[in-house]
Amino acid sequence: MGKSKVVKKKETKKKLTKQVKVKEVAKAATGQSELNAQQELFCQLFASDREFFCNGVQSYLEAYDLPTSKYKSAASRATMLLKQQNIQKRINDLIELGDLNDGMVDKQLAKVIAQDIHFPAKVQAIREYNALKKRITNVVEHRFGDMEQLTDEEIAQRKAEALKFFGKGRPLVIPKDS
Repeated sequence: MGKSKVVKKKETKKKLTKQVKVKEVAKAATGQSELNAQQELFCQLFASDREFFCNGVQSYLEAYDLPTSKYKSAASRATMLLKQQNIQKRINDLIELGDLNDGMVDKQLAKVIAQDIHFPAKVQAIREYNALKKRITNVVEHRFGDMEQLTDEEIAQRKAEALKFFGKGRPLVIPKDS
């Protein structure tokens, strides 16, 4: 890690710590102190749009000022923190306070894809990602049969059915000729 990165990390930590202290004073004045200073810093790092975004272990190491040699311990403790409702609420509040833009939405989608707790959400997020990247396209096959053999009355009937279905926002389904 270069010297400039270390200086930048320290400046970021100082700035966030200062913000935490200001917020603690405000919370103390209103009697809303749910999180301690380290938990608040953890939430802010976790919800920030910088290098710690959605990285519980790195956010924990930084917030609690632990060396990287404590990685396993930080991983289990970060997991425990992230399971707490007050921590999740604070992270969600911080994310909502940030600007909602494509980058933030992409990061949230990545967060859901990276998690291993709720698999239905993960699968849906992967589907959404594939749709956004146009990796999978939906193919719809329409079989109209031999249109030349239809009478004018049958063609009119199929047109009416098509208008009826499309008018209701449904896809056109024409029965396969036997």
